[in-house]
Amino acid sequence: MKTRNENKSGDQTFWISYADLMAGLMFVFMLIIGAVVVKYVLSQSDLAKLQKDLSEREKQIVSSQGELARKENVIKEIFSNLDRAKSENKELADINRLVNEMLEGVKKEKNELTNLTQTYEINLNDANKTIADLQDRVVQLGQILAQKDEAINELNAKYGDEISKFIALEEDFNKTKDKIKDISSLRSNVISNLRAKLGNKVSIDPSTGVVSLPESILFDTGSYELRDEAKARLKEILQTYFEAILNNEEIAKHIDRIVIEGHTNSVGSYMYNLDLSQKRAYSVLDFIYSWNKDKRLEHYLIASGRSFSDLVMKNGKEDPDASRRIEIKFSISDKESMKEMQDLLERQNQKYSKD
Repeated sequence: MKTRNENKSGDQTFWISYADLMAGLMFVFMLIIGAVVVKYVLSQSDLAKLQKDLSEREKQIVSSQGELARKENVIKEIFSNLDRAKSENKELADINRLVNEMLEGVKKEKNELTNLTQTYEINLNDANKTIADLQDRVVQLGQILAQKDEAINELNAKYGDEISKFIALEEDFNKTKDKIKDISSLRSNVISNLRAKLGNKVSIDPSTGVVSLPESILFDTGSYELRDEAKARLKEILQTYFEAILNNEEIAKHIDRIVIEGHTNSVGSYMYNLDLSQKRAYSVLDFIYSWNKDKRLEHYLIASGRSFSDLVMKNGKEDPDASRRIEIKFSISDKESMKEMQDLLERQNQKYSKD
């Protein structure tokens, strides 16, 4: 019984201990749960606070990033301004250098201007002195000029008519002189006209206009009869010659003579060659009249022989072939101009004889 009671008492003790243990475990578990809950609550509170702090920090970071970006832009702008400032500083340095150079140039020009001013002042003083001297000289010259004007007036009063006559005489003389010049230039015009018409058909002296025809073509040696084979060419030349002179009225009225002139070389006596040269000239003249019926030729044409009085020389020696030739030459009359000059002189003599 006692054992049974003891066992029963032991069981009760066990269950009490077990119940206490379980109660203790439950308490501990509740404490743990409470602690966990508290911890969780605290953790949530801390987490919320932490999240709030993180949010604030994130805002601060975003704000800081914006500020940083702004500062970066400011820094970039500062560097850009620095670069621009450096460039402007270089430009300023260049400008400063140019300004210094210009200043040096201005200083140099100023010095030169100063020197020029000094020189100008010296020259001005000299010029003023010269002007003063010239003014005095002008006054003197004015007095002299007045005296001369007075003398000229006296001379005009005394010799006015003579001066007018002299001026008129000078005008008439100049007119006559111009006409004589026109006559002189007429020869050149005639020569130019002949050369234009005849071309290279014959030899024409450019200074005298003499047309030279070799006798060896026109005549046999010692003969004065024209060769038949030469007549056609001779006619062509002479016809062109007469047309160039006589068909131009301005030229024709001043022509005095057209001379057919025969020349020989020095072979034989002078008289023999004179007779031969004359007969050859007459033969050409007779040939002209055989086909040319222009009555004007009777007033112009003459024929003459010169023997060997006008030889053609070559290198200081006679050229026999060139010396044997027929020359056709013209002479210009200045009778009209000479008559005008004579009339002018007579008029002046009459004026002065009346005075």
